[in-house]
Amino acid sequence: MDLPLERTKVEQALLGRGARKFTPDNQWLQVAPVIEGWWAALKEWETNDTFATAFAAGRMTIRGVGGAGAENRFGVKKKGSSASPQFDKQIVLDTRMEGIAKRMDPANYEKKTVLVKKWPRIEKQFGKYPMGLHDLSGCLLNPNRPWATQYKNYIDPGTFYVLMPIPQVADLVFFYLLLDEAKAIKLDKSASGSPLFMAAVTRYKNELTRIKYGAAEDMHTSFVDCSADRSGKFKYGVTGTYKDDNMKTINIPQEEIDERKKRARNYEGILTDRAVVNEVVIAYRQHGSKGSNFPMYGLPDAIDRQTSRFTQLKIVDAQKNPTGQIINEQGALING
Repeated sequence: MDLPLERTKVEQALLGRGARKFTPDNQWLQVAPVIEGWWAALKEWETNDTFATAFAAGRMTIRGVGGAGAENRFGVKKKGSSASPQFDKQIVLDTRMEGIAKRMDPANYEKKTVLVKKWPRIEKQFGKYPMGLHDLSGCLLNPNRPWATQYKNYIDPGTFYVLMPIPQVADLVFFYLLLDEAKAIKLDKSASGSPLFMAAVTRYKNELTRIKYGAAEDMHTSFVDCSADRSGKFKYGVTGTYKDDNMKTINIPQEEIDERKKRARNYEGILTDRAVVNEVVIAYRQHGSKGSNFPMYGLPDAIDRQTSRFTQLKIVDAQKNPTGQIINEQGALING
């Protein structure tokens, strides 16, 4: 399938449509075949994506997974609370390789209510929360700089690294157009959104790996509870802190959070040569369909004793068996 051609068809189909593009079903059904054609072409393109292509295009992310205490409880605060280090509650957070694999299954994001014992009460939580399948932080690799200087160095025993590409910006434009439309329909109580459109957007959202927030620096963010009640709606990246001249921890303004969200949608601007780490918040989902090269996992190799950083990754499969390939210091995937 020709992905650029399918994008052109989408542009033509959406041309001239104003706000509330897909409120009744008949409006969605007029363009659904074109949107689905683009989506099928995108997933085929993702399935054929390679490490070399994604890395050279500035689309490759890296994150440490596994290691000691990887399936763990994580402290969260209520959004809007002070910048103090105290947490209000804890959540399950699965950062193991197995947890990344679970994030590839769209069924794990279906809104199935699960009863979770929270003494002295029982809370209702959606299925992904008890499994700990939240968004995770990672780094967007700049191909113009040595990749081995850009990752966050996890030193826990047994740590692996996951390599995952993100889509091209041109496809994220369409994805977020659809997602923003669905969110606007939800917020507008007077709108009667097309159930078929809303179901399609939910499916796209559950199948597309993407970054939600991005910065050409460490974001100093953490998980927060954005819910208005006890049920919990946990997000990562919607807050941040910095140290003032007196080394006091201060919450960064909402304007900067909004900028980080914009940068994620047009992520080329994150890849500056001045940045040591380009931190991003990643929604790990699929990248392609069956037969995809991703997620790709690597075991740290060739440790530099002076910096305690590794300069090679030994590639392993999902069962942690070596594949016979490495990513060398130059960022090339080779046999070795």
